[in-house]
Amino acid sequence: MARPAVPFPVHRDDPLHPPAEYAALLDGPPVRVRTPDGAEHWMVSRLADVRAVLADPRLSANDTHPHETTANMIGLGTFALLRHPAEPARLRADPALVRPAVEELLRYLTIVHRGTQRVAREPVEVGGVTIGAGEGVVVALAAADRDPGAFADPDAFDPSRPPGHHVAFGFGAHQCIGQTLARVEMEIAFARMLERLPGLALACAPEEIVFRDSVVYGVHALPVTWSGERE
Repeated sequence: MARPAVPFPVHRDDPLHPPAEYAALLDGPPVRVRTPDGAEHWMVSRLADVRAVLADPRLSANDTHPHETTANMIGLGTFALLRHPAEPARLRADPALVRPAVEELLRYLTIVHRGTQRVAREPVEVGGVTIGAGEGVVVALAAADRDPGAFADPDAFDPSRPPGHHVAFGFGAHQCIGQTLARVEMEIAFARMLERLPGLALACAPEEIVFRDSVVYGVHALPVTWSGERE
C-alpha cells in the first residue's frame, strides 16, 4: 500500500534555511506530498534524482524564469552576507572571491524555493519509485542544493566552496536560458555594493525583516545603513 501524502514543507525556522522537513526527505526515495491547493504530487529531493528528472524528456516542463528572480537574489543575497558579517570584509579584500560567492549564494538560497513542476508523459522510474503517466512531480530545488550527499556541510555558507553543481538555475534542456546574464548582474551588483558602501549593516533586527513567501523567495524590503566615505 502506498504511503499517504505528507504536507508539502513550507515553514522555515530560519529565513536562510529551507524547511527542516527537507532533511528527512533527502534520506529516501521520492515521496507523495500534498501541496497547499490540496493536489497530490510526487516530490524528488536528492540532487541526483532532481537532475535526472530535470533532464528527462519524458517529463514535461511548465517553468517560467522572470527577471524578479535576479532582483530578489540581490536583496536576499545582501541579507545573507550581512548575516555572515565576516564575509563582506573578506570579499572586499579579495574581489576575485565575488564570482564564487555568487555561486554559493545561488546554491545556499535557491530562491525558487518551492521548486518546479513536471508531469510524466509516460511511466518513469526515479530513485527506485515508478511515477505513472500523467502524475505530477514537484522538483525540490532548495532541498537538492542542501543535499549532504553532494555538498560538504551543506547548511554552511562558504563563498570559498569549490564550484559545484547546484540546480538553482535548473538542469538539462529546461535550465534557465538567462542564467549567464543573471550571474553577470549579480557579480556587478555585489562587487559595486561592497566597494561603494563600506560599513554596510542592517538598520533593524534580522527578525524584523519581512520575507516574500511566494514562488520566488525574497525580502519585501531591506533597511540598511552604512558608515565611512563612499568610494
